Amino acid sequence: MGAGLEHHYHALLHSFGSLLQRLRVYFLRSLSSTRFSNSFAGAVDWREPWLLSLGTIYLILILFAILTRKNNNLQMGLFIFTLSGVYFSERLNVLLSHNWTFLTKYPYFDHQGIFMSAVWSAPLLFIACIILVLVSTFRSSNVLTDAVWDPISTFLRKPLLMA
Repeated sequence: MGAGLEHHYHALLHSFGSLLQRLRVYFLRSLSSTRFSNSFAGAVDWREPWLLSLGTIYLILILFAILTRKNNNLQMGLFIFTLSGVYFSERLNVLLSHNWTFLTKYPYFDHQGIFMSAVWSAPLLFIACIILVLVSTFRSSNVLTDAVWDPISTFLRKPLLMA
């Protein structure tokens, strides 16, 4: 990786870290407010094991997407997997709305699918967007690098003609 790309990569990681820090502070402030207890997020028991497991799975998927950013086949497989999860969310919502007692203490799964959209589809779409950005960024940088270095390497391989 070139020095310029490495600098931008580290700047992006720093920006992402500061964004996560600001989100953490925002959510901690929200938890202490009375507005939070009346909101959608306040109505959900986030300590339920299945919700914690789902959050862990999302973190693993994001890490997998970042760690395999140079492998286009794995990225496309993960992209299709995440979008398939979004596609089947309606059917999963119907299944879970009829059988919610096996999974949770409260009937979160409504017929409109609001909870399913917020907890299942939105994070999967976010991961799909991360994959699109990673794939397009690395693919573009590879194409650009090849476009710049191919003529230079071809020129350098040519023997110098003496006059």
